[in-house]
Amino acid sequence: MSEDIIETLLRSDCDKYRVQGRVCLEEDEYFMGLASWEAKRSKDPHFQKGAIVVNDDDEIISRGYNCWAKGNNYPYNETVKKLIITHAVFNAILNAPGKVKDCRIYVTLFPCNECAKMIIQSGIKSVIFSSDENGDTYKASRRMLEDAGIDIRQQVSPPVYTESELAAQGNSDDEKTQQNDTCYEPPKKQMKSKVSNKK
Repeated sequence: MSEDIIETLLRSDCDKYRVQGRVCLEEDEYFMGLASWEAKRSKDPHFQKGAIVVNDDDEIISRGYNCWAKGNNYPYNETVKKLIITHAVFNAILNAPGKVKDCRIYVTLFPCNECAKMIIQSGIKSVIFSSDENGDTYKASRRMLEDAGIDIRQQVSPPVYTESELAAQGNSDDEKTQQNDTCYEPPKKQMKSKVSNKK
């Protein structure tokens, strides 16, 4: 794990990820955190999405984020965006050096219908998502994934901030960090005072 990610988690306001000053992430938390970092590469001003493909040996096979199709550098426009943008899942699967069959994919946002089709056809066995904010819109994709026997589960992403975002938080972030630091101080043993009976 890079020093930037460690520093971010240490400065996070989520106590769960900090134990006596050390970062302790479960497997799914770690890979979802990386998917969130991957999403930061997207230049979409409204939706930054990331995806990480991992095999059974917990090796990262591929990664992707939502971006314009190669060679398209059009100014941002919602109408144009829908026509030329490639989704994070789409890019992660296409960027893989080989087959992704039986792998699992970590996505920051639940896959859309088109991405669900690609997940099914590529043989990915598990989808781990962080946000389902478009749940009503993606009912069809969820149904397709379930019918295909693909394991679906949610894993909330650990907080991910860039250096500029951390700087923007200012002193309030430092105050939270100081408060969190005190949460993990080992309890001090109370020394019993010895009272002498001698006069």
